[in-house]
Amino acid sequence: MSRFGRATADLSPQAMTLAWLAGLLEAEGSFLRPAPSAPNAPILVCRMTDADVIQRTADCFGVRPLAIDKGAYRTEYSARVKGAPAVRLMRELRPYMGARRRAAIDRALAAFTAPARRLNFDLSQQIRASRAEGATISSLARAHAVSRPTIRAVLRTEIYPVPAPRPWLRPLPPLGADRDRLHASIAELYWLAGWLEGEGSFLAPPPSDPRRPRIAGEARDRDVVDEVARLFGVSPTRRRDPRGIDKGWAVLYEALVRGGRAASFMRALAPVLGTRRRAQIERALEPRKSTPPLDSMQQQGGELASTWSVSSRCSESRTPGWPR
Repeated sequence: MSRFGRATADLSPQAMTLAWLAGLLEAEGSFLRPAPSAPNAPILVCRMTDADVIQRTADCFGVRPLAIDKGAYRTEYSARVKGAPAVRLMRELRPYMGARRRAAIDRALAAFTAPARRLNFDLSQQIRASRAEGATISSLARAHAVSRPTIRAVLRTEIYPVPAPRPWLRPLPPLGADRDRLHASIAELYWLAGWLEGEGSFLAPPPSDPRRPRIAGEARDRDVVDEVARLFGVSPTRRRDPRGIDKGWAVLYEALVRGGRAASFMRALAPVLGTRRRAQIERALEPRKSTPPLDSMQQQGGELASTWSVSSRCSESRTPGWPR
């Protein structure tokens, strides 16, 4: 399941935010049904302990973030939007979500009924264009089943002067330098950055192999992990904690990439990630910076061996009585 294929690589920079938001909400979002007393107010919420990530999410929602005091635990932050803006955003996000999130969006929007308005911004634009072409106010009023004062208000841009706000269409930082080394579109990488912000781990290499940093991501949604594994160029694995068999814990699926490819993903995604994830990437890449590549070490080793061999032969020919 390819959410953001290479055909979308020409999307505007602002639209990349939708890709990032889809990945983040796939990992950390909740699409909630409205209360029976307010069926037109479904809720979209994202909660994390990373204040900077939630601030960006709140900016995309067009709201202010909330801080939730957890006592002895780390403070949690929340971005929450409801009503018509949540409906618009859910509808735009739905094609790029996994099966479980799409079902949640469908449940959240099942009771929604659009207000019975005869006009909207798109129709108002058509009215203005028709008037510019010579249509009369009376004919426009009859065609749209509204009064002539309403048509005049549309023409004076007193009503519907601009489209409904979409604050989630805002630019994000550009991807890092290694982006061109990866076989993924720009939109796919922004989606991956959002998902790894919530479900990923950027791991330092083991001391025995300091040039092999790792990126791991796990979730209960097989279709989503399959997509991550496809972008990584690896096969997903299935993990189940034996302790959870009797407790009904969900099976987890994991995508893991190591070595140079993982380092390229880290460098490409780092500018888009939050402070905590960037710090993880710096720690994961530090051993790689201080350790020369294996082929360089082998080459140096060969040169040293050659030098030692020549030195030994010279010493042997110049030193009388050298043991043979």
